[in-house]
Amino acid sequence: EMEAQRGALPILGMEQEIMEALSEHPVVLLCGETGSGKTTQLPQFLHEAGYGTCPCPKHRGLVGVTEPRRLAAVATAKRVAQE
Repeated sequence: EMEAQRGALPILGMEQEIMEALSEHPVVLLCGETGSGKTTQLPQFLHEAGYGTCPCPKHRGLVGVTEPRRLAAVATAKRVAQE
């Protein structure tokens, strides 16, 4: 069920474009509708590309997601961990 929900998110169709923009620019702003997958999928794109991992010297550091409210941050962390 979760894979089906993930597969239906609009951001998945933009993954290649987003990752190219991240490699070409020091700052990238993403705008999208609520529920498009920005908060849950972008960290996964970055992790899968090696960002935030020690073996990848080009992309060392941490992948962080900020949310304006604590409740949203906790819910997001749980969802990303489940996926």
